[in-house]
This record gives sequence, structure tokens and C-alpha cells, in this order.
Amino acid sequence: IADHPNVMGVNGVYKIRNRLRYYFVSCVNFYLSNEEEILKVDAERTFLSSHIPFAPKPSRTYIKLSEQREKLICLQHEFHANLLKPLYRGPTVILDIVLPTLIWMGFTEIILIGADYSLKDYKHFYPESEHRVIESVDCESEMVLAHQGFHFVKQFIEKNNQLPKIINASPGSDLECFPKMTLEDVVRGTPGDV
Repeated sequence: IADHPNVMGVNGVYKIRNRLRYYFVSCVNFYLSNEEEILKVDAERTFLSSHIPFAPKPSRTYIKLSEQREKLICLQHEFHANLLKPLYRGPTVILDIVLPTLIWMGFTEIILIGADYSLKDYKHFYPESEHRVIESVDCESEMVLAHQGFHFVKQFIEKNNQLPKIINASPGSDLECFPKMTLEDVVRGTPGDV
């Protein structure tokens, strides 16, 4: 995986890997708490939500998100991958900007690693103290919304007969809507459901 040309990451991935093709951040809480480190990320392109303070840099792309967090019923009808229109603002960077951007860019396969979306005792892999609270967030309800949101993404892809194929290779993931694969099979390039 380390040598794959399209390795990308979100939020705190810079703690374990600094060189990425694409890097995504949509949460203003996370960004403002970690801006100094985020600015050091070596990525060909950084995608940020429009809620992140604007700082001009040629490798940055800002993606317009709606101003309000969307109610999930709206997401079912509003999820899209047209970056010319504001995207819905949801519970996770993968739903907010990653999947719409990758679909827009024409990726045919996306392998999720680290997308555990635990429904019990959810915690980030980095200390919660690294979030400066600008907007309060209830992590458990956000995870329930995320699970529902991923199902809407799957429905969008199926309804539009559109790629990409999304595979979840996250160890211990509670996310069930995409086919699963072990991380070892991903590294070996071996297809197969878990």
C-alpha cells in the first residue's frame, strides 16, 4: 500500500503517514486544533471543506458544503457527486467530501482502511483533546447517521449504475453496507470477501 500511487487520507492520518496523493479535512474542529501539523502534510492535492478558514495555496481545493448539517432524510434525496453544487454536510469527512470527490474524479475502486465506524464507545484513533470545540458533536449519534449515510451512498451508486466499487478493508469495522476484505488481502492484491 505504501507504494500505491493513489494513497489518500483524512484528518489525523498525518500522524502515521505524511506523504499522500490526496488529503481531506472537512471538520473545522479538527482543522483548527491541528492546523500547524496539517500544513506540513505533503500531499499533491489537499481537499478542504468550505467551513475551513481560507488560506490560498495552489495545492488546496475548497469544496462547498451546505451551511447546515443536513437531516438524514434530506441526504437520501440529496447525496450527489457534482462538485459544482454544494455538497451535503454530514457526520464524517468520508461522506462530506471524500466519496463525492472520488466519484467526481472517476475512481473505479475505493478501498476503505480505518473506516471502523464503531456503534459502541466510538473514539478517534487520536486523543479527543486534539479537537478544539467550535461545534459540539455527539459522536454516537454521528456514527448512527454515518451508517445510514453510507447506505445512501451505496444506493446512489447502484441507482446511477455508477462506479466506484467500494470495499471496506477496515479491521473490526461495524460498517456493513460495502463488501469486506481483509487488509492482508488488499496488500497481496487478492480479491475475496471476509
